[in-house]
Amino acid sequence: MEYVFISIPSGYSVAKDGILPAHCLPIKGTKMDHADFELLPMPNESYKLFVMADIHLVGDAVFKDLKQFRTIFLPDISQTLNETSGEKFSISLGDMTTDNRWYKNNFMLPNYLNEFKKYPTMIYHVMGNHDNDPAVMGLTDEDVDWKASRAYRKYIGPTYYSLNIGDVHYIMLDNIIGLGNRKYKYYIDSVQLEWLKKDLSFVDKETPLIVSMHVPAYRYSGLSNGIPIIEKRSSEYQDVSVLIDLLKPYSEVHILSGHDHRNRNICIADNITEHTLASASAISWQLNDIRPITTDGTLSGYQIFEISGKKIQWFYKAVGLSIEKSQFRAYDMNAVPKEYCEETDANEIIVNVFNWDPLWRVAVYEDGQELAVEQFWGKDPLYMYLRDQTQQFNHRPNDWRAVSNIHMFRAKAKRSDSQIIVRVTDRFGIVYEEKMERPKYFFENMN
Repeated sequence: MEYVFISIPSGYSVAKDGILPAHCLPIKGTKMDHADFELLPMPNESYKLFVMADIHLVGDAVFKDLKQFRTIFLPDISQTLNETSGEKFSISLGDMTTDNRWYKNNFMLPNYLNEFKKYPTMIYHVMGNHDNDPAVMGLTDEDVDWKASRAYRKYIGPTYYSLNIGDVHYIMLDNIIGLGNRKYKYYIDSVQLEWLKKDLSFVDKETPLIVSMHVPAYRYSGLSNGIPIIEKRSSEYQDVSVLIDLLKPYSEVHILSGHDHRNRNICIADNITEHTLASASAISWQLNDIRPITTDGTLSGYQIFEISGKKIQWFYKAVGLSIEKSQFRAYDMNAVPKEYCEETDANEIIVNVFNWDPLWRVAVYEDGQELAVEQFWGKDPLYMYLRDQTQQFNHRPNDWRAVSNIHMFRAKAKRSDSQIIVRVTDRFGIVYEEKMERPKYFFENMN
């Protein structure tokens, strides 16, 4: 299906069909005299944006994904939205479904939309690799990709588009080339790049940009002398510098991405930050009935952006926890089984700061005395423990292994029975604190 879409102007919204914005119209023939869009006046200088990624609904009785989605994720984000005053919008960063289950489970994009029919706000979508039809074939990559995204265009809408909410310009990109049979390439095609250049030509350089796409542009690969190592996530098909160069002239740019099922924030340049979100489905619902936790130790959740004019702040919200309790998990490593300590010394305190970026500060105090804190490239003990104890991957020993990540910190206490205070300060100066009475017990539902 082909369509025409508009870039919604600031100060307006559009009607919605279920959770979908009415910002596009199908073109049924070869000619179209005009397309009428209804614009609804809406003062939206200040609002909150709820961002989720990788919902991966499949309708599988073994995974129990629908039961878990309906009882864990959907009630949490819906309640938070309903308790949030003012204007609210949502973004989904792709992989709403899982392509290899489209035909096996007969669970496709219309089924996903039905699960969200009572969701409180409009959702702007981007396409994920698993939202492509795996059954299509064609002569060229472009031909297959066009056919593979046909169902998405039919049921969701444009695979790339832009809009304005308040003083912020939003760009939704499709950086997936679907090749059928669950194969993909990750890049932005030439047609879309030309559209993006033209779209940006109408945007003032002082306007903040929020750019959403499924596959991240960058990732961390370790630490070197205490400095995080940043590398391009994939340049096999197209160097992401092509995109970054288009964004560099703007005063403030936030790239939102998913795909990797883990949390990370990367300052690509002084004015460009990429936020990769932990997945709503954690590890595709496979441990969620035990604890909705993903491979870097982050609990399933979503990012909340508070936007007032050109001022943008953000917070992570884990399912089942308040925002205050969603920022970190601290371990008394004396209480952690040795097989999950990864060469940790006795009396060490480990802190996993899920939404960390270089402007955060992590402090640990023992009986009132501040300890030296070291950032390290390591794995989350609780995730390793839960993955092993559930024994759900005995038949797939290499799948969903814990991953080393950048948001791990450690401090060495002098005694095993001292009082520990962990104090984490985010980039906006908000302080989150835990007073740890030791030993702090290690168990599956620990905070």
